[in-house]
Amino acid sequence: MRLMSLLCAVIAIGLAGCDDHATTADAATHGRAAQAQDVLALSQAAAEQRLRAELGAQARLEFRGVQAYRQAAPQKVAVCGQVSTSSGGPAFVPFISILTWTGSGAAPERIDQRVALSNVEATRVYVEQQSHCLDQGGPAAMPRRGAPPPLPRIPNGLPNGVSAGLRRGGPAGQPEGQPVAQTVSMRPAAAASAPPADDRATPSGSERAVTLQQPGNLRAHPNGGGEIVTVLPRGQAVHVFATAPGGWLQVGETEPRGWLHSSLVTASAP
Repeated sequence: MRLMSLLCAVIAIGLAGCDDHATTADAATHGRAAQAQDVLALSQAAAEQRLRAELGAQARLEFRGVQAYRQAAPQKVAVCGQVSTSSGGPAFVPFISILTWTGSGAAPERIDQRVALSNVEATRVYVEQQSHCLDQGGPAAMPRRGAPPPLPRIPNGLPNGVSAGLRRGGPAGQPEGQPVAQTVSMRPAAAASAPPADDRATPSGSERAVTLQQPGNLRAHPNGGGEIVTVLPRGQAVHVFATAPGGWLQVGETEPRGWLHSSLVTASAP
């Protein structure tokens, strides 16, 4: 019987402890909610006070539809609504105030405010209201980015084809096995040397004379892309020493000098 009484007492104490813990958690939650509401209320009051100071020339200001919103960036609150700019009629224009709070002060550190008193300002107010006048609105705070991580070290002992271009034992400050920065020339490659004379050229069976019927290019090789050695004038007679496919003739006076195309010459009179 005594053991049963002791067990009941322990259970009762445990339940009381749970109730105390739940009560403490609820109190903390309510405290944070109340603090958030206080910040919103203080923001709205500070925004209206700033408007009265800036539009102090008016005899009377009236507000409608004023609402405060917590922003995505920490410690920022947006206050949106409409304010009358004339005491003689119901002329209301939209406004937006962005307040920045620091610490637990009773006044914001900064207030950025726009009132649609002109066409330009009306456009700005409209654009900012679309992005700020909602919970968690506005741009979020961007985390500061550090330097990118270093590249992984290239292992040694790679095959020749893979390790080409790697420096081993480079200048001070560069680890062994890092790739070497190679400079690539953007200049065009040097023109290839002229190809050798066509191996299929065959010597002429007997020297024969031909005469140029028009000025013609004497080329170093039997093709249209061969280097021009000289230009032979119309009417000059030369001897043919060899021929090549395509109608090319190797000509000269006493020895071969270059190649002419057969369409430029005619047979000389015997």
